[in-house]
Amino acid sequence: MKKQNSYRTPDGRAQIDWEITVKENRGRVLSMTGEYDGGSGQCDDSIAEAYPDDAIVQRLVAIWKRWHLNDMRAGTPEQMERAHLPCNVRRRQRSGPRRRLGCLRWHQR
Repeated sequence: MKKQNSYRTPDGRAQIDWEITVKENRGRVLSMTGEYDGGSGQCDDSIAEAYPDDAIVQRLVAIWKRWHLNDMRAGTPEQMERAHLPCNVRRRQRSGPRRRLGCLRWHQR
């Protein structure tokens, strides 16, 4: 099952399209694309920058950044499990600048 919709800005210069697909074993998947200034594709930053006062654009771009292709995952299950360990556990597993960078990323979530 697919549901599609779009939002065109009042001046007609930009459009955001989205599609929600229900995939077997993956649930709902969101895909978003945009058209702006003669280009199309993943132009969410350009659209957001061009329409800072358009609440609908800003909300759609926030959803786009958070959920676009939400069924895709980088890494193996083992890598994903390790990525979600708290810093104090990972600290014992490695040391040096990479450890500090990993902790920084953890705390920025």
